[in-house]
Amino acid sequence: MNEPVKSMMTKQEAEEKIERIVQKTGDWYEQVAPIVADIRDREGWKVLGFSSFKDYARSLGEELGWQRVYQHYDKAVVERISASSPAGTIQRGDTVSPAM
Repeated sequence: MNEPVKSMMTKQEAEEKIERIVQKTGDWYEQVAPIVADIRDREGWKVLGFSSFKDYARSLGEELGWQRVYQHYDKAVVERISASSPAGTIQRGDTVSPAM
């Protein structure tokens, strides 16, 4: 069976694909981060039988990965604090203490 010959992608096409990936990833993060924050902040992980949020996040395993869950949580915390702080008061490197 002969497969059609595919032409090499142009640099412009590749850059457009990267932009689409970044956009889709950002959309996904915006939807997932608040859900993860709610599970942690309201201790949803406890009612599911986990001894810690970290254990819950690890249980997601290959579906998402615990490090990704923490990234979502951290993003939600920063967004929540940024939304309630005067513009320009949070600087890169500032420490954020999430509610436990």
